Amino acid sequence: MRTRGPLVTLAAVGVLAVVVLVVSLVRTPAPAAKPAPAAPPLAIADDPPPTTTPPAPAREGVYTGHTSGNEVTVAVAVSGEQASAYICDGKRIESWLEGTVSGEQVNLQGRNGAQLTATLSDDAALGMVTVAEQQLPFSAAVAGPPAGIYEGQATVDGEPNRIGWIVLPSGRQVGINNVAGKRGPAPELDPNDLDEFELRGVDVEVKRIGGGDPVVPR
Repeated sequence: MRTRGPLVTLAAVGVLAVVVLVVSLVRTPAPAAKPAPAAPPLAIADDPPPTTTPPAPAREGVYTGHTSGNEVTVAVAVSGEQASAYICDGKRIESWLEGTVSGEQVNLQGRNGAQLTATLSDDAALGMVTVAEQQLPFSAAVAGPPAGIYEGQATVDGEPNRIGWIVLPSGRQVGINNVAGKRGPAPELDPNDLDEFELRGVDVEVKRIGGGDPVVPR
């Protein structure tokens, strides 16, 4: 009976140690979890640049044609935002005009109420002319040199002469010589040799009219 005392004591001590260990484990807090990494900030896309329509290329060239009833011949020279024109019937009706080009629209004015309005495309001009108190529809097509508008000026026998020509792609010419206000058919012009033109023995300065050239008498 005496030997059981120490054994009971040892058993009690072992149980107590186990209890203390369990209590210690329960009270010991678990290590804190590491915080999750912060999400990267959202990228804010830049506003896209505004969409712009490229400007239409500047027009350069000459359109020649006629009114619908062939009353007059029409030529329009265009250069960017400027245009000049000549209208004549080859007898006594004529008008010089100048003005502006806005997009596809042409708006020209001359003396005595003369006007020309037209819509341009890559190969044609369609519009209206007002000349000699007549309003007439016209059509004209793009024409390359030597077709175009030509002007010559000189003083002959003491009188000022102003000559206007429209040279058509076919080579045919329509023009008027204005001699101090008296109008009549223009003499023949060689558009390939402008330096040699003479009128009754007098050298005449002739030039090809481009868009924006001043042609309306001031």
